[in-house]
Amino acid sequence: MPREGVTKNGGDEMRITALIAAILLVAAVPANAVFVGFDTAGNGTAAGADPLVSDDFDFNTPLCDLSADVGLGSLSAGDVDFYSVTVPNGCILTFITTPLSPTFSVPDTTLGLVDSSGVTLGISDDSGTDIGGAPGFQGGAIRFVHNGGNDDGDGDDTYYIVVSGYGDFDWDGLDDFSGTAHPQEGDYLLTVSIHVPEPSTVAMVLGGLVMFARRRRR
Repeated sequence: MPREGVTKNGGDEMRITALIAAILLVAAVPANAVFVGFDTAGNGTAAGADPLVSDDFDFNTPLCDLSADVGLGSLSAGDVDFYSVTVPNGCILTFITTPLSPTFSVPDTTLGLVDSSGVTLGISDDSGTDIGGAPGFQGGAIRFVHNGGNDDGDGDDTYYIVVSGYGDFDWDGLDDFSGTAHPQEGDYLLTVSIHVPEPSTVAMVLGGLVMFARRRRR
């Protein structure tokens, strides 16, 4: 069911394009570390957010790291997961959810990025998207470039990655269409990187998007 103001075909094309771009960016760097203390009970709000710390990198330190780290999370009905990251000025934050129950299909996640004042900066929902004839990919992907500093002037800002179930676009655990708790349950992978892309990475992303655009025109 498309959201108000978004056509089905146009919305799907925009979501697929964003997903491909984010996957290409994360694929350009190695995923060789896993988050520790990941997805604990009580992380349903920004105040209780789990800080993303992997076995070789702390995502709450103001550094641009070239690794893409992963963590295993899970959703239950009405569940919302918040994770905190600190993004240095000029760096790119890329994050992707991959459903695992079964793979690529369940849970159908809604992925978001929220700033330190509680404003939602972006939402990714790929509900119903069919990629390459495969079963619908129900994950999400967001790429965000941080330009500008926070109130202390050091250029580093804290953001919150939010994972919820389809239909929850304001992070209260409720399906905005029905007013009841979202029903999504199952495990998911969250892949996160903070980096400055090299020219070769940018070229790869652009090349992938051009090929995708040509396929869509056929």
